[in-house]
Amino acid sequence: MTEVKQCRSCGEHVWFLRNDATGRVAPIEVMVPKDHRGNCTVDLEAGTYRVLSKGLAPHLGEIHLNHFTRCPSASRWHRR
Repeated sequence: MTEVKQCRSCGEHVWFLRNDATGRVAPIEVMVPKDHRGNCTVDLEAGTYRVLSKGLAPHLGEIHLNHFTRCPSASRWHRR
């Protein structure tokens, strides 16, 4: 199972998961957003996430959000 960690900038609970298409690691928020802005499904057994197309995400059950979209310090952590 994937370990829950805290964002070092804001303290939000996240999983660091690998994108199943690109292989890049990103922080995915543990809490499901209440406003349905999420666009990721997660596979905690495999330690991966999948980004969904805009039309598909609201029709699925539990969707999550890439933490880079909400973290006030996201620009500090992005690789250029």
